[in-house]
Amino acid sequence: MTIKEFNVRRAVFDTLTSENFEKKDLSAYKEEDRSLYNEIVTGVLRELRFLDYLVSGSVKKMPRPKMLWVLRIFLYQLLFLDRIPKHAVFSEMKKLATVLKFSPMEIKFSHGVLENIFRAKEKIFQKRQDFLSICEMGKEPGADIKYREAVFNLPHDVILKVLESAEKLDKLPGRAWMAMAALKKESILVGWLLPNVRMDSVDVASLESSAAPFAVAFPNGQTMRSLVAEEKAWIQGEGSQWACEAISRFIKKRIQSGVQEIKVLEIGAGKGGKTLGTFMSLYQTDPEILKKIKWCAVDVDPKQQDFFDDSVSAPLKKWNADFEYRIWDFLRSKEDFDFGDADIVWIDAPCSGLGTLSKHPEIAGKVTAKALEELAEKQVKLLNSVKKYVKNKGYLVLSLCTLTSTECVDTVHRFSSQNENYELVAQKILWPGTQELETTDGFFLGVFQNFKA
Repeated sequence: MTIKEFNVRRAVFDTLTSENFEKKDLSAYKEEDRSLYNEIVTGVLRELRFLDYLVSGSVKKMPRPKMLWVLRIFLYQLLFLDRIPKHAVFSEMKKLATVLKFSPMEIKFSHGVLENIFRAKEKIFQKRQDFLSICEMGKEPGADIKYREAVFNLPHDVILKVLESAEKLDKLPGRAWMAMAALKKESILVGWLLPNVRMDSVDVASLESSAAPFAVAFPNGQTMRSLVAEEKAWIQGEGSQWACEAISRFIKKRIQSGVQEIKVLEIGAGKGGKTLGTFMSLYQTDPEILKKIKWCAVDVDPKQQDFFDDSVSAPLKKWNADFEYRIWDFLRSKEDFDFGDADIVWIDAPCSGLGTLSKHPEIAGKVTAKALEELAEKQVKLLNSVKKYVKNKGYLVLSLCTLTSTECVDTVHRFSSQNENYELVAQKILWPGTQELETTDGFFLGVFQNFKA
C-alpha cells in the first residue's frame, strides 16, 4: 500500500472521531484514495451498531473510545471490503495504532479481537442474512433486541415508532422492519434528465419507478457530475421526486377547478431541488402550465439562496418560470410575509431524516425519542405559523424525509385537532422495501385543505 492510502486511514480516523463527523478535504489525493475514504467513513457509520455488537461479543469490557474506533475502522474493512487483503488490513491497523501511541499490548489485543471476529465471518454473515430475509418478508423477527439494534443501527423503540398510517396499526411491526431492512441496502445515485435530453443520448438508466416516473440512475459519480455540469441532468432522490409529483398534481387540480393563477409558497426550500423538480414535472406534462404559476421559495439560510441563484435559477429562467427566492424565518419573525394568500403552502419541515439512512447513516447515532418529540413540536408550530397564508380551499402540505409516527402521523393529527377548518385530505408514506421501490428513501406527505368560515 502507498503512503497516501495510509494517510486515508488516518483521515478516516480523524473524521469519525470529530464532533460532527466532518469529512476531510481530500482534493490532493488520488480518485481511488478519495473513494476509499468515503467508502470506509460511510460504511463504518452505516454498520456502527453491528460492528459494536461483534466487538462486544469478543471482549469482556468494551475498549476505550480511541481503540474502539480503530477496531471499527479495520473490522469494517475485514468484513465488507474483500478486495483489500487480510494481511494489508492488519499491517495498516498496526501502523495507525503506532501513530496513535497504542502500547504493544494494546496493539496485540486489537489484533486478537479482529482475528477472532474474522475467523467467524462466514457464520456471522449467514446469521445476518437470515435475519434480514425475515425482515424483508415483512415478518416480525424473533431475534433478541440487542441483535435487532445491531443490524438496524437504530434503537429498538425508535424502529417500532415507524408507521404506515393510523388505519393500519396491525401491520406496524412487519412493515417497519421491512422498511428498515431496505434502508440498510447501499444507496444508488438517482436524479432526472432535463427536458429535451434523450435517454439514449446519455449514460443513464430509467428506474421505472412507480413513485417517480422521471427518475434515472447514474452509473457512477463521475457521470452524474458531468451531466449536471453540462445542464443535462439534476440530482434528486426518488422520495423527493415523489413529493414533487404530488405537488404538481395539486397544482393541476387547482387549475382544473378554474383558478387562472396558482400561487405557491414553498417553505424550507433549501438549495431549490424540489422547486426545480416540481417545475420540471409540470413542464414535462404541459409547458403552458408554467405560465399560470407564481412561485416563492423561502429558507432561513442565506447560503442556500446562493446555491439556488448559481445553479437552479438558470433552467427556471429558460422555462420562463415566475419565481423568487427569499430569506425568512416564519417561527421568529413578528411581521407578516408579503406574498399574499397562496393556493399551496408547502412546508419541507425539519425532521430526523431517518428515511435517508442509506445515504446518511450517521443520522442513526444521533436519534433519540426526546429529539423526535422536539422535532414534532417544531413541525406543529411551523404549520400553525403559516396556516394564515393559505387561500380558502387551498392546500397546506407537510413533507418529511422520515418514517417515525411521532413526526408523521402524530404531527398531522395534532395540527388537525387544533384547527377545525383544516381537513386532512391525504396522508401518504413512501415505503422502501416494496418490489418496485426497494431503492427509494422513506418519505411522508400530509396534505390539509383549508375551509375558512
